[in-house]
Amino acid sequence: MPGHDPVKGQEYHPPQPWKGDDRFHAILAELAALHDLKGSDYGMRYENHRASTTWGTPAWQSPARRIGEKLARLQRFARDGKVALDSPVQDLNDIAVLAVIARILLEEKPQREA
Repeated sequence: MPGHDPVKGQEYHPPQPWKGDDRFHAILAELAALHDLKGSDYGMRYENHRASTTWGTPAWQSPARRIGEKLARLQRFARDGKVALDSPVQDLNDIAVLAVIARILLEEKPQREA
């Protein structure tokens, strides 16, 4: 399944004979859409996470904490078999998106301090 390679700025074709799982790539596309949709509510990119710096907390730790909250919900689901609000799939999607945001903010840190 071809895609765009953001590092090289060109179309990406996975090496053959191994081909990635089409479901995996479909979920990645779904996660990108989720990220864009949810991000539109916050104005400037990741500003909601960067705001944590006003409390003396590095920005990357904000999405990392949210991951902890989502994991706690999944643990409750694993134990009780039910949750009140978001589905386990929604929590897993949020964890994946938050992990990427945390990485972006962590990788930004040295550039901002330089």
